Amino acid sequence: SKVEQNNFAIRKRQLEYDDVLNAQRAVIYDRRSHALGGQRLAGDIEDQLREMIDRLVGLHHGEGNLDELKEDLLRILALDWDMERETFYKLGDDGVSDHIFEASLQMYERKRAALARPFYESMRKLAESDQKNKPEKVFIDFTDGRKIMRAVVRVEDAVASEGQEANDALERVASLSFIDSHWTEHLRNLDEVKEGIGLRAYGQRDPLVEYKMEAYKLFAEMIETINQDVVSFIFCSGPLVDRQA
Repeated sequence: SKVEQNNFAIRKRQLEYDDVLNAQRAVIYDRRSHALGGQRLAGDIEDQLREMIDRLVGLHHGEGNLDELKEDLLRILALDWDMERETFYKLGDDGVSDHIFEASLQMYERKRAALARPFYESMRKLAESDQKNKPEKVFIDFTDGRKIMRAVVRVEDAVASEGQEANDALERVASLSFIDSHWTEHLRNLDEVKEGIGLRAYGQRDPLVEYKMEAYKLFAEMIETINQDVVSFIFCSGPLVDRQA
């Protein structure tokens, strides 16, 4: 019957809308599993850093905006980077990106070492002490001056990794937090797009094609935002010092 055909068409359309969402969800869940497990997370973060630097250089290099690029790097990565203007032009986009990427990695390694050393010492003393009811886990609150995130670290892991577990825990918690908050917002945005496209369907355009294009654009923008937020937080944040301790 006509009604059944209509219902089938509606269900088929709904499945096609769901396919778009499921494909995006698969990407997000894959990233979450990297963040949860810690495996491949360091590689993910390096990739995110590289993409972000390439984007910033692409934004500023062609215009010759060396000062604006320096300001962005200081604001987003807490990286105090400089280059002679002549070298800036001579190296081109890729050369400048490589230079900044190397400088960023070196700075991040120094930052990791600066946190790991004292943390390792305090955790080693705790592990070796005769204190009764010693905690198995400790938490560290990190802040970039705007946001606070709590990382939980097992004392055993802190000692075994010579304190680097504090940095790994920060990378995990920042990745999960930003992935989850931006994904939730993205789902709300997609609902609005779907409703809006329902109204547009009265024109000549195929609503599903419109939805796919819009959903892809929003997803790409969300991934870019997640990448920048994660990298910026782990580069700019430090442990929150409890003044009363």
